Amino acid sequence: VVVPVYNDHRYIKECIESALGQDYENIEIVVVDDGSTDRTPEIIRTFGDQVRYIRQENQGTAAALNTGIRHAKGSLIAWLSSDDAFLQGKLSHQMRKLEQEPHLSAVYTDWIMVDGEGRELRVVHCPHPAPQMFPAALLEGNFINGSTILIQRRCFEEFGFFDETLPTDSDGAMWYRLLKGGCQFGHVPIPLVRYRWHAANLSHRHRLHHLCKDRVRCEALRLFTAQDLFAGIHEGRHDALGAGYQRLAQAFGRQYLFRAAGCSMHRALQQHFTFDRACRWLFYRLMGVKLLQSTLLYAQEVRNRRLGR
Repeated sequence: VVVPVYNDHRYIKECIESALGQDYENIEIVVVDDGSTDRTPEIIRTFGDQVRYIRQENQGTAAALNTGIRHAKGSLIAWLSSDDAFLQGKLSHQMRKLEQEPHLSAVYTDWIMVDGEGRELRVVHCPHPAPQMFPAALLEGNFINGSTILIQRRCFEEFGFFDETLPTDSDGAMWYRLLKGGCQFGHVPIPLVRYRWHAANLSHRHRLHHLCKDRVRCEALRLFTAQDLFAGIHEGRHDALGAGYQRLAQAFGRQYLFRAAGCSMHRALQQHFTFDRACRWLFYRLMGVKLLQSTLLYAQEVRNRRLGR
């Protein structure tokens, strides 16, 4: 279990205790302190030799994860964010899934969203599309929570580590690379992680998060061919590939990912030109202008604050 942490003294104790409390016995916990300046190091040291403690200069979550993976000894890697917590049986459920389906490269689970005080907000039940539909579905919305994943170590050795140039959404970028490499994901349909949503949470910084998501999805569109994404979904239908790209563009647009929406609509146009698609492509290009996008994201951020999200 790799735990990247930076200035999270409020939640790190609960996080580590949830990993130590798993009923799966053969477990190693590697905590990578990414240059914390608060009481985080002091709290981690109270666990003594129950955890491996590594400290590095502040380089970001992806770099801390990569450090932990490189130092971990096991053949399976779990990621646990420092403000999240495993529920009992999380790892053993996933191990059983891997034993039953050894062709799987990774297993994710459902999860519970809680607020900064630990109050339950909602239970998130994740989809599990068929392998031929998985890439397109994951592009429409990344439904794999990083803290729920258990992944074969060989995946990192074969396809590389988390992208350290991404302040956020490096997990999404990793999932797309694995899918392109032919890896398959399994799913345990049980909530086994408490995911904390609070003001200090990196995903809560909407503008930064959206910029990274936009970039990652643009790169994924270049990574996957049309056949990778849609051949098994609309096979035999006229303009199947174009319709698939248009649906993706509309999904990106609803998430304010206008660069990705423009890229996807451009591919729809390349498959089959229509005046409607041309207008939509121009709209997404205009909305992708930094000033307009920044204004929309700021408005969304203000709205979410008012709604207490």
